[in-house]
Amino acid sequence: MRFGAVLAISASRVAASHSGGAIRIGSPFAPITGRLSCIRQPKAASLVKITISALGFQRRPCGSRPVRFATENGARQILDIGTGIPTSPNTHEVAQSLAPDTRVAYVDNDPIVAVHAHARLTGTHATAFALADLRDPQSILRHPDITALIDFTRPAALVLVAVLHFIAEHEDPQRIVRTLRDALAPGSWLVLTHGTDDTAVHDTSDAVEVYRTSAATLNLRPHRQVLGFLDGFTLQEPGLVTIGEWRPDPGTQVTRFGIYGGVARKPQ
Repeated sequence: MRFGAVLAISASRVAASHSGGAIRIGSPFAPITGRLSCIRQPKAASLVKITISALGFQRRPCGSRPVRFATENGARQILDIGTGIPTSPNTHEVAQSLAPDTRVAYVDNDPIVAVHAHARLTGTHATAFALADLRDPQSILRHPDITALIDFTRPAALVLVAVLHFIAEHEDPQRIVRTLRDALAPGSWLVLTHGTDDTAVHDTSDAVEVYRTSAATLNLRPHRQVLGFLDGFTLQEPGLVTIGEWRPDPGTQVTRFGIYGGVARKPQ
């Protein structure tokens, strides 16, 4: 996940504070809105530059294409988990520009994100925000603000953009996705992106090390493991590819970032 000398890590609210060589990382689900550079690691000589813009995942620009695809193919309710601090174009802005009747529910586990989300979504048509944790998927599925908006007996689009790579193996990400998948009606969509070092240009160990002692570890996974999250769904063309290769807009230069992305549908 390094591009030149810049390490790109997206959709994580890296609220980093430096005191005595220690780094504290905040909620994994809220994206940085600017650039955080030259964070000092415990090894004093090691500096890691972290920037969101290099990722294309800038969470929203990356998520816009698959959300647009799902909406164009009939999705009229969307559950976006790990949304982070709202930025534009947001999921509901993309979906409702194509289908104004689309309902969008956002989920994040960070109270700071909740404050921003409630302020931004006040008065917004057919949207909701729930403070809940992806590690407890049942708390999301049963949350009254979610169930008031999302009808799980009908097809919905589940958006997991830039979030699963903050779930460690001992937290059983497969179980989490399986629980959410089983709650979705036939014909539902899954929009997924996930960090990998399969296509990294340089060593990713510095990035992983920064997160190792934080509240949210960075868990880069290979293609076959990310593909496993899509079990029970039918993967749509062009398959599970790097995000730059996933249906790029015309005239866009395709770059193979260290992030896989795909859209899949639950069989009807």
